[in-house]
Amino acid sequence: MKAYITKYALTAGIIETNQAEEYFSSKTNSLAIVANIGTPSYIFHRTEWQATKELAVARTNIMRHARIEALKKQIDRLERLVF
Repeated sequence: MKAYITKYALTAGIIETNQAEEYFSSKTNSLAIVANIGTPSYIFHRTEWQATKELAVARTNIMRHARIEALKKQIDRLERLVF
């Protein structure tokens, strides 16, 4: 199965793999995938991978906007510091 890994999208980009297998995670009670993207295989839960390139790009844009907002808040806190 083809999958697009978005877990590391903000640091490594979207990772495309053809070596993914569906896996039902009893821990989270949801669908996950097992993907071989290196020497060991990794388990990616539903929010960490997408089935299509379009969904992966949309998810990555959401992640990017959330990170920008978090950084803006951090900058604001740092600017308000007085020593």
